[in-house]
Amino acid sequence: MARPLLTLFLAAAALAGCTADLRPPTLRSGVAADQAAQGRALLAKMLAAHGGAARFRAARDARFTLTDTWPQWLNRTAAMPWPASGQRLRAEFLLGQDDGRLTFLGGDEDGWVWGVQDWATWTQRPGQARDWDDDDDVRFWVPTLAYFLELPFRIGEATVVAHGGEVEVAGQTYTTVFASWGTAEPQADVDQYVLYLDPQTHRLAYAAYTVRDMYGFLKGAVRYQDWQPVGGLLFPQRMTMTDVPGGDDVTHEVLIEAADVELRQPDDFYRPEPARAQAKHGADT
Repeated sequence: MARPLLTLFLAAAALAGCTADLRPPTLRSGVAADQAAQGRALLAKMLAAHGGAARFRAARDARFTLTDTWPQWLNRTAAMPWPASGQRLRAEFLLGQDDGRLTFLGGDEDGWVWGVQDWATWTQRPGQARDWDDDDDVRFWVPTLAYFLELPFRIGEATVVAHGGEVEVAGQTYTTVFASWGTAEPQADVDQYVLYLDPQTHRLAYAAYTVRDMYGFLKGAVRYQDWQPVGGLLFPQRMTMTDVPGGDDVTHEVLIEAADVELRQPDDFYRPEPARAQAKHGADT
């Protein structure tokens, strides 16, 4: 029954022509030079607080063992990519890139592997050959999970950055930084982010985001908790996805039970067939 309801909701939103816009009120009329400079300075402090750019580059690759739980039936039916809520996964990524793989641990699909190599997608079941079928779920979830785990280190790639002011969430005041690419204004295929930074520690507490790869109107938020040192870098032990920062309506929650960096896996572990590549939104190359 959820599919017809979801279809009706999506159709109504599409007809309304709404595109989510995360720009804070202070940036709606444009980004001033001082706001941009303050934003870059805040991102630099955040990056240093999580281990720094040099350490991140040196780490090369990482492995996370995690569980992804989707508590609500409608969200499970509409968006959950796994066979069941509470799926345990081993996630392995080339840090700072979009190449990686997820291995299902336990459950009906134990040992199933999803991989992304230069946006080409592949899957492999135990004892079977690798299948290079084009798969939207694999293309979205493998790099998206990597990006959110690495967000403090990668968001500085944004070409538009600005201080968005101070915001209170759950009784605590955070400093916000807006980030996007090309222009601050909403774009059909370019995401926007708003980072909520602890003013004392400079650590990332929340991030609001759009999901342009799915629908222009979709947006959400992630709460980062329990930052732990891993090889000189800080990674979260809990990421809770909600509708807005501080919201109670949990879409799904990722619990990280173990993490490691500097695995030094061979190149073909992440790029098993180097000649294969695909544009993110296009045909094979």
